[in-house]
Amino acid sequence: MSTKPALFVLSFLLLAGCDFIANKAASNVTEQEAKDGFIEGCVKGALDPQAFKRQLSQAEASKLCHCAYDTASAQYTDREKWKRDLIRAGLSPNDQNQEIFQKLVAGLQSCATSQHLM
Repeated sequence: MSTKPALFVLSFLLLAGCDFIANKAASNVTEQEAKDGFIEGCVKGALDPQAFKRQLSQAEASKLCHCAYDTASAQYTDREKWKRDLIRAGLSPNDQNQEIFQKLVAGLQSCATSQHLM
């Protein structure tokens, strides 16, 4: 899997706004809600026929996205920072230089490889 499909998947995060909103939202969103939002958007992206060499099933896409979330999330000991960064990534999907994008892309690539999706 190249970086392009992984970034394509990430671009479907379902949040909108700016850094101020990200900070406010992070304090009002549970970690489960943030995870659910990421998974929903990630699955939509992973189901796109152009995202992978073959069409993924709903179950494969869900498993991949849960794995990627868990892999990237495990790198954050500060859970509030994780939520803020995740929300910011959803707010600025074109800013692919964010640290979280690198972690999410690495997670997607690692999980896709381990699940034989590449």
